[in-house]
Amino acid sequence: MPMVVERAETVLQNIISADSSLTSVLLMQKHSLSGIETCRCIAPHILASEAQRVAVMLYEYHMKL
Repeated sequence: MPMVVERAETVLQNIISADSSLTSVLLMQKHSLSGIETCRCIAPHILASEAQRVAVMLYEYHMKL
C-alpha cells in the first residue's frame, strides 16, 4: 500500500538556510506530539528563543545536570 504524502499549505517556509535545521527539528517535534495543526505556530520570530532553549537542553544533557 503506498504511503500518502500531503503538504500542509498553511505552514510557513523558512528560506534562511542557517535556520532551516532548527525549523525542521521544531516542525518534526510539533507534528509528532500534536499533529499538523500545531506546526502553524512555528514562525521565524520565535526561532531565537527556541534556539536558546535547544542550546540549554544540549548543554544540560552534555553536563548531565
